[in-house]
Amino acid sequence: MMSPDIGMLVQTAIAPIFLLVAVGGFLNVLTQRLSRVVDRTRALEHGLEGGETGEERARHLNELKWLSRRMKYAHIANTLCTVAALMICLVVALIFIGGVSGLPIRFAVAVLFILSMMSLVGGLGYFLAEVQTSTRVLQVRREFLEKSAPRD
Repeated sequence: MMSPDIGMLVQTAIAPIFLLVAVGGFLNVLTQRLSRVVDRTRALEHGLEGGETGEERARHLNELKWLSRRMKYAHIANTLCTVAALMICLVVALIFIGGVSGLPIRFAVAVLFILSMMSLVGGLGYFLAEVQTSTRVLQVRREFLEKSAPRD
């Protein structure tokens, strides 16, 4: 049976653990988006190596430029969110270490939590930049819209 002190430590650690689960889910989203960008980049590079010419080549080269920017943003967002998750893990560990050993860890826990939130905010900012970049470059060409428009 748990002693009351350990039970209190578990209760204290629950909030950061829920935050860790949320960050893990967000990292999954980031990884999936990065994977799609990498797949699209490889497909475009394959087409360019196959000898595309003219307007299509220029369009694909422009798209590669935007994909490169998206990869950079996604990579930075992924890194910052992973750092946030690591710091949250340290917060949970310090809560238990301090509770069991009696060491004064409140300041360290507070600093780590603040730093993890700052890292998470940065990661969310870069995620927003990646999403904005992906929607900015994604435009349906006029000829496709005209073909699919209903005629009266």
